[in-house]
Amino acid sequence: MKSLIKIWLAVFVLALCGAASAESYVWVGTGTNDWKTLSCWQKEGGAAATKLPGASDEVSLPAPNEGGCGVFADAAIDVRSLTIGSETASGGTVTFESRTLETHRIGAGGLVVRAGGAMTHTPLPTSAKTIAEERYKLNVSVAGDVTITADGKIDVTGCGYFGSRTPAFIQGPGAINTGNGTTSYAAHGGAHYVGDSYGSLTSPTNCGSSGYFSGTAWPGGGAIKLTFGGALVLDGELSANGKTGDYYTGSGGSIWLTAASVSGTGTISAQGGDGTQQSFGGGGRVAIYLTQATSMDGFKKPVTVRGGIHTTGQYLGLADAAPGTYYLETVADEPGAGTLLLAGYKDHQTIQEANYRTELTPVEPTVSNETKKVVVVVKDEAYASITRDAWVEDITIPDATSRLYLNGYTLHVHTRRHALGKNEAVQVIPGERTDPETGETITGKIEWLKPGLVIIVK
Repeated sequence: MKSLIKIWLAVFVLALCGAASAESYVWVGTGTNDWKTLSCWQKEGGAAATKLPGASDEVSLPAPNEGGCGVFADAAIDVRSLTIGSETASGGTVTFESRTLETHRIGAGGLVVRAGGAMTHTPLPTSAKTIAEERYKLNVSVAGDVTITADGKIDVTGCGYFGSRTPAFIQGPGAINTGNGTTSYAAHGGAHYVGDSYGSLTSPTNCGSSGYFSGTAWPGGGAIKLTFGGALVLDGELSANGKTGDYYTGSGGSIWLTAASVSGTGTISAQGGDGTQQSFGGGGRVAIYLTQATSMDGFKKPVTVRGGIHTTGQYLGLADAAPGTYYLETVADEPGAGTLLLAGYKDHQTIQEANYRTELTPVEPTVSNETKKVVVVVKDEAYASITRDAWVEDITIPDATSRLYLNGYTLHVHTRRHALGKNEAVQVIPGERTDPETGETITGKIEWLKPGLVIIVK
C-alpha cells in the first residue's frame, strides 16, 4: 500500500512540474522575422522570454492592427499549441512561413488560424526543375483539433515551380521546357504545348509546374501535407492553386490531408491558374483521409481541383484546362480502397479534346498499382486517360459528357462487367498503339473480372 502511495505521489509531483514548466509565448517580432530569435518573443503578460517556445508551451502569433508581418521557420518547430491571427479582424495580417521540408509538430493543444492569420511555405527557387529539387513544402502534424476561421487560411498558391528563361525555360516536371507552354500536374493544361502529368494520385506531395510566355512566368501551386489527430473545422481557406495570369498559367499544387473528420463552410482547392488569354494550367491533386468519419458530409462545399479557365480577354472561348484528381478514403474503407474522383467544370467555355486529359497513369514518379483497390468516378465533362496498362477496383462514368481514353492499353477492372456510363460505345475510346517489340497494332480494351466461382481462403 505504501509503495502504491509513493507511486501516486511521484506521478502527482511530475504533473505539477510539467504544469509549472508549460508557459505561454507571444510573438512581438522585434528586429527580425526568424522564429529562433529570442528577442522576438515575450511571455504572456509582457515579461521578456528567457528561452524559445518548446514542446510544452502555448504559442500565439497575433496579427498587427494594420499592415502585415511574417514569421519564418527554417527548421521544424515543436510546441503544445499554436494560434495564428487575432480573435477579431484587426486589419493586419501575420503569416507563418515554412522554409524547410521538415515536419512542424503541434501537440494536443491544437492549431487555430484566426482572422488575419495564414500559413504557407517559401516559393521554390527559379532553379528548381525536377521533383528532387522541391526544397520547400508545408508539412504540419497536430495531435489535437484544428480550427481555421472564416478569415484564416493555409495557402500555398503560386509557391510551386517558377519558370525562367535562364536556364532553358525551367518550369517543373509538368512543363514542356522548350519555350512558351502550358503546364500539367494531375491533368493536362489547356490548348497547345502540353506537359506530362506526374505524382501520386492517393498520397500527393508535389508542387505544381509553371507556365511561361514571352518573358513572363506564372508559378504553380505549392505542396501541403497536414496530419491531424483530431477534427478539422474549416471555415476559411485551404489552397494550393496555380497562379492566375494572362497566358500559360501555373498548374495546381497538392494537398494531402489526414483528420478525424472535416466540417465547415470553407474551401479546399488545388486548381490550375485562371487567365485572360489562352492556355491555362491543369488541375492539381487533393487526397483526404478521414480516420473517424465515414463521409465529407459535414463540409458544405465541394473540393475543387479543376483546371484553369478563361475569365475575360480576346481569346475567350479557347480551350480550358483539364481537372485534377481528388482521392477520398474514410474510416469505412480498407487502406488504399477509397474513391478517386475526376470531376470537370460544368461551366467550361470550351475544351480542346486532343489535349484535355486527366491521367490515371502519371509519368513520374511511377507508383506501382496505386489504384488497384480504388474506385474511379469520371464525371462532369472529365476525360480520363491511361498511357500504360492500369488496374482499378471499379470505374463508372455517370454522365454522358465524360470520356475514358485507353490509348491502346488495357484497363483491368476487378469487378464483374456492368454498364459503364450513359453511352459506353461513345464514352470509351479504345485507341491503338504499336507494340515496340513485335510491331503489332494493339487496340485498347477493358478487362473485367471474369464470371465464375470465387474462393476466399481465410
